[in-house]
Amino acid sequence: MGARTVSLDALLIDAADHAPFEIEDEGAAPRVEAETASRLAIEAFDALLDRYETTMRDRASRELAKKALRKRATMPGTVHPDDIVALDRDLAIERAIVTRYVFADSEKAKFDPEHPLDSEKQRQISRRVLRNLRAQTDRTLFN
Repeated sequence: MGARTVSLDALLIDAADHAPFEIEDEGAAPRVEAETASRLAIEAFDALLDRYETTMRDRASRELAKKALRKRATMPGTVHPDDIVALDRDLAIERAIVTRYVFADSEKAKFDPEHPLDSEKQRQISRRVLRNLRAQTDRTLFN
């Protein structure tokens, strides 16, 4: 008997007749749910922090504009670019401190020992920002 040739189409049809081999992972569903919940919490927290930064940036911009009017700037109503850079830097520092504080696994990990601000100052910043976020959330939910 001679060798028989089989077309690729025949192999694909034959492979479709057999069920695919699956390995069940019983712990997969809880892990996926936990990861999804964690990701949603992080995204919601990031959205709250974005809103906080926008509010603080608007408030600080108004204060800087008032300060510029009092100082009789060369161009009335203008804000010095260095002030804006300093504001953005401060907001980024606050965001990093609060994110670390909220998502730390332990009490000890909440504060960065390498940070130029001591742990008490980091705690104060975290509490102030979180209090502000709570107030923003309450206004949104109950208005």
